[in-house]
Amino acid sequence: MTVGIARHPRWTLLLLVLAFLPWATPGAARATPVVLTMHGGGYVLGSADDMKATNALFERLGYRAVSIDYTRGNISAGWRDVKAAAGSYGPRRRVYAFGVSAGGGYAAKLAERGMVDAAFGSSPLVDLTGKWAPIGAYFRCTTRHCRRRFSPALRNPRNPFRALIPLEDSYVDPADALGWAGREARVTATTYHGEHTMPTPAGHSSDVGDAADWFERRAGR
Repeated sequence: MTVGIARHPRWTLLLLVLAFLPWATPGAARATPVVLTMHGGGYVLGSADDMKATNALFERLGYRAVSIDYTRGNISAGWRDVKAAAGSYGPRRRVYAFGVSAGGGYAAKLAERGMVDAAFGSSPLVDLTGKWAPIGAYFRCTTRHCRRRFSPALRNPRNPFRALIPLEDSYVDPADALGWAGREARVTATTYHGEHTMPTPAGHSSDVGDAADWFERRAGR
């Protein structure tokens, strides 16, 4: 027996309830996008407050910016904080990551693991197996397993990552992110003349604006 939904009182009530649930409304799918921002400092220094200016720029562009105050001096503990922050937003929300230096390394790992829709790193630290291997003692990453685990450039990323790379970087080898971009279609890189974490000649505001535009082009929906 087939029951006409429109004529059945129970179905009519159910449809009315569904129509007013937040997740069923068209606006829910277009909720304000979130950008998780992560500071630099070699996994040892820095704080979430370092990203205040960056957050303000993202907020002006229509994002909800959230700085992650991850644990320092312990890269694994810091990663747990980053994962928890990324996982606190439901799958119906657009979530991106923006990181600087070590924070860029965490952002790259979020993209590699598919935990954000896309990620952007300024002077990102994406390979701990080379120049940074001897420094791992400062943030408890001395084993080969740890160094490889926190080197997203050694893997195929699930979601897009873009690197902003100063060619005169004396802290992070530009070849690390450039090599990753050369091997993986989901990784792109923009180079410019400058030192570690310096903005491009266009300025920090322009760089954040480019990151926001890129998020929407690569992963907006």
